[in-house]
Amino acid sequence: MKAVLLLLASSFFWGISCMAQKKHSNDSVDVTIRLKPPGRMPVSDSVMVIFDRYDQTGAGIIYGIYRPVNNVIVIPKVPAARYYIEIACMGVNRERFTELTYVNKRHNNVFSYRVKKSGTFTPGLAVIPVEPIDPSKLKILDQKM
Repeated sequence: MKAVLLLLASSFFWGISCMAQKKHSNDSVDVTIRLKPPGRMPVSDSVMVIFDRYDQTGAGIIYGIYRPVNNVIVIPKVPAARYYIEIACMGVNRERFTELTYVNKRHNNVFSYRVKKSGTFTPGLAVIPVEPIDPSKLKILDQKM
């Protein structure tokens, strides 16, 4: 009877796989950037996103230029850390946003920015006011050294 129980117990333990170490959870997270336009128009055709580490250990981590889909950008696999995040809209709306924040699993990792309405430029309609120049007040002509 002991032999049968020993055989049964050993076959049970052979069936269980033993792991030397547990798998560590992935430290990278997905970051979502939402751009809120003033109207129903899309914000811009492309957005440059720069992540720069807060501890200044080197150059910034540039994730590149993205095309927003429904004014939302999703950046996958951003390492967890504290970052200076800079977002630059390219195209008609030339907005820039900077923020110092944490990116990790404990935070929401969804950033929302309100984009202001930009004015339109029509060539030939810009008016530059005439300003009189007094050469005696120019610093480059000052004789004192």
